[in-house]
Amino acid sequence: MLPRWGKSILLSVHLVVVGAWIGATALVLWMLADATPASDLAAFRIHDVAIWSSLAVLATSVCFALFTPWGFFKHRWLVLKWRGLVALSFLAILVRAPALNALAAAADVSESTGTSRATALASAGMELTVLVLLVVLSVFKPWGKTRIRWEPPRKVLVPATLA
Repeated sequence: MLPRWGKSILLSVHLVVVGAWIGATALVLWMLADATPASDLAAFRIHDVAIWSSLAVLATSVCFALFTPWGFFKHRWLVLKWRGLVALSFLAILVRAPALNALAAAADVSESTGTSRATALASAGMELTVLVLLVVLSVFKPWGKTRIRWEPPRKVLVPATLA
């Protein structure tokens, strides 16, 4: 288990990268809504921040699960949050990234890319909505604990007279 100061640092890093992910996704959505070649290129560049932020959120979430009492599956809201985080990371990497690549390539040659824009807009909109819902879920922590009761082993203190 992490000491109190370690949990505070981990929580601070986690909140900063969640904020970066939400901000980058909102900015990508805004740039795509502008529908100009310059904004398409900007969205393509900003998308990298969203990808790296999503991976950092997953990394800090794993650290929370391993080094704090929260665990991976101790609470129902955590199970839902894990599913949402993994799904959003795959959505950003596998759906929105190719659409933004097509938009950036088309911006270089001034082509029309309605399908790529619609795909990128829809995925960014869904991602932003689910991210905000996951933040709300993390604040309210509904539904109680699951039946899974895994906890890391604890140190057993042996009195000095027995050792």
